[in-house]
Amino acid sequence: VVTRRRYRIVMSQVGTRIVGRDRFGKFLVPSLAVVAVAILCIVGVRALIYPVPTPQKTSGDFEASKTPLLDEAVEFIRSESEWIYSRNSEALPREYWFAISAMNYAPTRMRAVKHNRLKRTNADLPGSTEECLEQGAGICGHHIEFFLYCMEQFDIPARPVEFYKRIEADNHIVAEVFYDGQWRMIDVTWGTVYRGPDASVADLLSVEQLLQMDNPLELAVANDSDLWYQYVVHSQLDPLRYLTWQAKDVITNGIGTVHLFPKESPSESIVRYVAMHRPTFIGSNLVRDPENRGGIECSLDYSGSGISTMKLDITGLAGEGALLVQSGLSRVSVPFGQLHVGPNDIDLATLEISEKIVLSVDATSVNGIAYIAHRAIELHR
Repeated sequence: VVTRRRYRIVMSQVGTRIVGRDRFGKFLVPSLAVVAVAILCIVGVRALIYPVPTPQKTSGDFEASKTPLLDEAVEFIRSESEWIYSRNSEALPREYWFAISAMNYAPTRMRAVKHNRLKRTNADLPGSTEECLEQGAGICGHHIEFFLYCMEQFDIPARPVEFYKRIEADNHIVAEVFYDGQWRMIDVTWGTVYRGPDASVADLLSVEQLLQMDNPLELAVANDSDLWYQYVVHSQLDPLRYLTWQAKDVITNGIGTVHLFPKESPSESIVRYVAMHRPTFIGSNLVRDPENRGGIECSLDYSGSGISTMKLDITGLAGEGALLVQSGLSRVSVPFGQLHVGPNDIDLATLEISEKIVLSVDATSVNGIAYIAHRAIELHR
């Protein structure tokens, strides 16, 4: 450590030797070296007294850094919605502006046209929302995942609603947001909402209300200028046809019934069911409170008798509970502890078979999560 007095002496000598370079030039280099050492010593002492803090990343910062495009999208929607709501707070609810802004953002930044083009060329398809934003491609499932995430960030209650056409492989997913005491349906992919004939701008209808109507499509307010929307229409398809399917399964926030019909079976004594283009699990994979338990049921269309065994090919289990196999008023209960990954033989000799057999899960997990993922279900006569 160089003291202040020693520092003044060193600098005085340096000055003398630089000025008298011709006479004392041989001392210049050693003097500069002394100065450099002195400066380093001073800096070192200062660093010990006033250490420079090292920036520490919080877990939140770390997570946010993984999804920069998603974070940017959320902040864009937030700032846009807050600004426009501040100018119209007395006219329309806050939730309406945020939901419409997110609805407009998703299909324009994650385009269904590009996703379809990537799929047809066997290119790598995006999986996560961040990947969809990076590639600028996405379909209805991606749009709803993005939409629900945004609503969660804005503290707006929202939930998914899935539509599955029975027999044929066709499906769609929309969302509902809750405000002014009611759920409101928003089709993010098609940029569509539904209003009654004399309703105000934000007075949107729910899925339940629309399903009770004879022709709900008359109330649709759609963004029919969208490129993908026009492509589907000119392909002789109705983008909003899912509401008018005569035979469909509707899953609201992970609760509902999926109907399965027999597939080609290996023998006459076996009736085989495979879930295609629809949920392949029974039960609930969502956290639920004790007063709101429920999940996906699987209804097997069957007319006949003589069923002795059900072979359930399980690909995975989670949570705690029991598998319930019910037909009419009779049922069989199998605890999760007696099930395993792979084929499981379940004795149905005591089950009185009626027109259908329903499989469900009675969850006993504290968080309500309890489900069975399956590859195939077979009824053996």
